[in-house]
Amino acid sequence: KLASLLTSYHIYLYREGDGDDIFLDDFSDAIDTWVIQALKGIGLATAKAVLDADPKLVAEKADLEDETVEEVRAILAKEFE
Repeated sequence: KLASLLTSYHIYLYREGDGDDIFLDDFSDAIDTWVIQALKGIGLATAKAVLDADPKLVAEKADLEDETVEEVRAILAKEFE
């Protein structure tokens, strides 16, 4: 919208995919901040990125327990039901 106002052109956005991804920071009330930071530290900044990633690999790279990763995935999956 701002770009349209600045340029006087009508700009239309087309998004590919679902377009309903959510940043992990939005889950700070349900997921500990240090867990979110660990996930972001390995490049997983959104809920779908975490859900699409291999849980074992996430646990290994983020130095998290398998149970922690499964709990996080369950919380994130509920949002997309």
